[in-house]
Amino acid sequence: VAGSAVGVGLALTLPPEYRANARLVVESEQIPGDLAESTVQTAATEQLQIIAQRIKARDTLLDMADELGIYQSIERSAGEPLRADEIVSDLRERIVIEVTGGTTRRFEVNALLVDVSFTDSSPDLAAAVTNRVVTLMQQENREMRTDVSGQTLEFFEQEVERLNEELSRRGEEIIRFQEANRDALPESLEFRRNQLIAAQEEVLQIA
Repeated sequence: VAGSAVGVGLALTLPPEYRANARLVVESEQIPGDLAESTVQTAATEQLQIIAQRIKARDTLLDMADELGIYQSIERSAGEPLRADEIVSDLRERIVIEVTGGTTRRFEVNALLVDVSFTDSSPDLAAAVTNRVVTLMQQENREMRTDVSGQTLEFFEQEVERLNEELSRRGEEIIRFQEANRDALPESLEFRRNQLIAAQEEVLQIA
């Protein structure tokens, strides 16, 4: 009874916590891997891990806290600003980025999903931070895919240039071969046959 009473008292006195959630569906690259084997191919899960680390970087979190005013109420009540290390540590704990789906051990391909959530005593602030994290993830993902597309385009341009040079070289070799073997090539076969027939007719006339 005493424990229940203490639990109810704490539940009534503690401030409420709100958690905002967002879900992203990750699409695979539209460039076939077998067409650009020389370009750097990064798995989607690895890309998401890189993006999550970039978002949870120190400078990014401090800018987010300052832009959205996440700790303004705490700083006003405490009378002094929080240290940067405290802000970064707290945000890294409250911002949750979970990746689910993808290829399983049985090589079954499921939809790759990213769940983003943030917990705060203010529902509006929880939603604002979650939306901000989603926006940053989309920006980072767009920049990474743009870089990969640029590398792939550069690879294809180099391949086109290399194949054009190879084609020109092969064309020169064919021309030299034709000039060196003009009498033995199939192109002159009909002319040789006509010459042979004319010679045979001439032999018959002489005979």
